[in-house]
Amino acid sequence: GARVGEIHVKVYDIFDLDDPRENNWVYRSANALHYKTRSKTVVDQLTFRRDERLRAQRLAESERLLRGRRYLYDAVVRIARYDPEANVADIEVSVRDVWTLNPGISYSNTGGQNRTSFEIEELNLFGRGVKLQLGYDDEVDRTSTSIDWFDPNLLGSRWQLALGYADLSDGETTYF
Repeated sequence: GARVGEIHVKVYDIFDLDDPRENNWVYRSANALHYKTRSKTVVDQLTFRRDERLRAQRLAESERLLRGRRYLYDAVVRIARYDPEANVADIEVSVRDVWTLNPGISYSNTGGQNRTSFEIEELNLFGRGVKLQLGYDDEVDRTSTSIDWFDPNLLGSRWQLALGYADLSDGETTYF
């Protein structure tokens, strides 16, 4: 069977500036402020590698995995070029980013009791597909400060790493 040749990755901005509805200062600013997903981050998630036997189900599975990432809007994995003499197929992987910085602030007063919370979450830290979340919560029974880290492809592998720590007014929580 055919073998996988070159793997070309195209990462598109959040907003398509070729679309007149999206070509304004707000969308241009968002694209400029957003750290694009790295090509290596995309390649690390593929279920096939260069020089392996080409299997259509691996292309489809890679596309499904990429579409499942919260920091990507869409993904397409396709054969870009086939060389029948060498029996090699070059693959093109196209993904579109989404805005991944999610802040949250909350304040409430119920029955004379105040509750304040703040959270900031980045789903694609430095374009590496890593999630970092920081939080603060102050309510009547407890005050907490927390940090969570999730790497779905630890060092480019299929291993995942999740770490978390919360400093609570009545104790602490950690997980690995």
